[in-house]
Amino acid sequence: IKSLLLFALLVFLNKTFICNSLKAESSPSLLIELSKISDRVDVAEINGFRVENEEAKISSDDHYVVPADKRINIRLFGDFFNLNPRIGFTNIPLTRNSDCNELEKIAITRIRAVTDKIAVASVELPSIYDRLYICVDGNMTRNGVTYAAWVHQGSDSWMTIEVKKRLMPIPVQISLIVLCLLLCSLFSGLNLGLMALDLNELQVISSCGTDAEKRYAKMIKPVRKHGNYLLCTLLFSNVLVNSIQTVLLENLTSGLIAVIGSTLSIVIIGEIIPQSICSRHGLAVGANTIYLTYFFMILTFPMSLPISLILDKILGKEIGNVYDRERLTEYLRVTKDYNKIEMDEVNIIKGALRFKKIKVSEVMTNLEDVFMLPHNAILDFHTMSEIQKRGFSRIPIYEGERKNIIALLFARDLAFVDPDDKIPLKMVTNFYKHPLIYVFDDVTLDIVLNEFKEGRSHLAIVRKIYLDTDSDPRYEVIGIVTLEDVIEEVLQVEIMDETDTLTDNRRKMRRKEVQAKLDFSDFAGISEQELSQYVVSSQLAFAAYQYILTSVKEFNSVYVSNNILRRVMAQKIYFQHIPDESDRESNFLYKIGEPADYFILILEGKVRVTIGKEQLVFDCGPFNHFGASVLSQVIEQKDFYLQNIDSTLAIMNDTCINLDNMNIEKPRSEETLVSNHKSFTGPFNSHFVPDFSVEVVDTTTYMKITSSIFEQALKASMIEKESEKKKPDYQNL
Repeated sequence: IKSLLLFALLVFLNKTFICNSLKAESSPSLLIELSKISDRVDVAEINGFRVENEEAKISSDDHYVVPADKRINIRLFGDFFNLNPRIGFTNIPLTRNSDCNELEKIAITRIRAVTDKIAVASVELPSIYDRLYICVDGNMTRNGVTYAAWVHQGSDSWMTIEVKKRLMPIPVQISLIVLCLLLCSLFSGLNLGLMALDLNELQVISSCGTDAEKRYAKMIKPVRKHGNYLLCTLLFSNVLVNSIQTVLLENLTSGLIAVIGSTLSIVIIGEIIPQSICSRHGLAVGANTIYLTYFFMILTFPMSLPISLILDKILGKEIGNVYDRERLTEYLRVTKDYNKIEMDEVNIIKGALRFKKIKVSEVMTNLEDVFMLPHNAILDFHTMSEIQKRGFSRIPIYEGERKNIIALLFARDLAFVDPDDKIPLKMVTNFYKHPLIYVFDDVTLDIVLNEFKEGRSHLAIVRKIYLDTDSDPRYEVIGIVTLEDVIEEVLQVEIMDETDTLTDNRRKMRRKEVQAKLDFSDFAGISEQELSQYVVSSQLAFAAYQYILTSVKEFNSVYVSNNILRRVMAQKIYFQHIPDESDRESNFLYKIGEPADYFILILEGKVRVTIGKEQLVFDCGPFNHFGASVLSQVIEQKDFYLQNIDSTLAIMNDTCINLDNMNIEKPRSEETLVSNHKSFTGPFNSHFVPDFSVEVVDTTTYMKITSSIFEQALKASMIEKESEKKKPDYQNL
């Protein structure tokens, strides 16, 4: 009985101890190795493993680091894998072969045996624990009783797995990466856009830009004044967001994908795209993000401000872009296609910028090309005609040689000078005494312009100084410069007036299209001839020429050329009639019903005209003409236009069309004159029968052109026109 009671007590105590051991808390002090309390343990042994995943890493203490919540493949090495056990992971570190039954196990999965010593498993580890250890299930037999048991595989470093947790949820992490990319692109673009806008350019934009540009420039200018502070802020902020983005991207992925993704995103989205945009629209982008810039300036204040102060101290004040004349000129030339500036405007600006570097000798008119008059000249019709022909408003006057300029004549000084008075030129110059301005040939145009602006004169005499070693310095006049020359250099154009014959004083190029100048030399000799042949002054002849040229259509240049008409006006076509009271018939220039073949223009005096059956009478004075219909008949003669031009040219030298030797004799007496009035001849038999009478009632001077003279003028004009057509165009050649 004692033996049985003792045996029963031992069995009870044994069972109680085993149960208490299985129910004890999972602490190393309370657990014992199963091998000490079990009769036999059928459990696979894991001696090592390898994580086959590209995101897995090995830490410095030789344990694996794997990403959380991602499936990984584990290759196990050990014994007894043919039992196809399960594995689980616990966060409790125990010694090898410790009991894991009461421990919390996660990611339990059954392994797949490749061989008895190699197996593989696929698991997904959550991020609830930092470090995990492997437990393997199997069968344990104790006192003949078999039951399932989990066996700890140890806590050595090579048997430990570290789970790398995500910093935050994936949607939040992706959102932050996108935000960092946007900020990176913004700072990169602002670094180029804002720093490229210097203070001078912002000042220009705020003054003369569009309304939007003015508003943008005023918003950016306070920030841009602190250039180094702004630069440090943008760079620090850019580096900060790039670093944050790299960390987030590396946590989201790993390995080559993280490197490539980070590089491409920063380069393309963070650098290339924003810089290409801000290089063109930096002003607008900078103004619309100015408050964000203020925020990061405050955020990076502890680092940005000290460095910026050091840079300000070392580098000095920021001046900005400054353009000299040459650079500004080239800048305008290069950008003329984009800044909406016309080429003429570019030339004007270019000329104004080069204004102070151009010397007088480069733009002056050489002395040999200057129209000048001698001091002893007489202001007769010939001289006045030459002045009018040249068309200059200011004429230098010389004495002796041309280099000795002693006075200046203004064209307006001749307004009240009568050529018939033949006043000496020196009398006019001594009366007005216009001041002479002298400049040296190496003086720049700005100095000359200041002289002209004083109002003394718009023409300056250019002198050159000659330094001889054996004598005193001497001055010599080499040309003149006018206000027009200075303005042409400023405008960079050649101002062509009606009198210019050269397009450029420098190249001496002849002007192709020169306005035809009236040559009055044919009238100059009229008053110098014998009064028995000519009874009018040159001025009166010239006035008659202007009248018939503009008021009598038959003398239009379409029919009679100006050259031929001037030659006609120089012929013996001027007459003077003194009325004879005893012989009234001789006083008539035209009589009603009597044919006439001539044209008459009253120059001086008075005539009485009687018209029609009603015998209307009125008096006519100078510059009234009669008999224009006879000239129209000559023009209308068809045979004249049908004549062969070659035959006309063949008789060109015949006296009948030689206007310089027209055989028009002045009547010896008034009786002969009247008979000439009443007679008419001509190859075309051109005449008209007037329905009016013209009677001289006062001493009258008139011009008389017969149909034969007009016919010869028409022929000569035709010959001249044909000759002009056959001339080669030397200018085009």
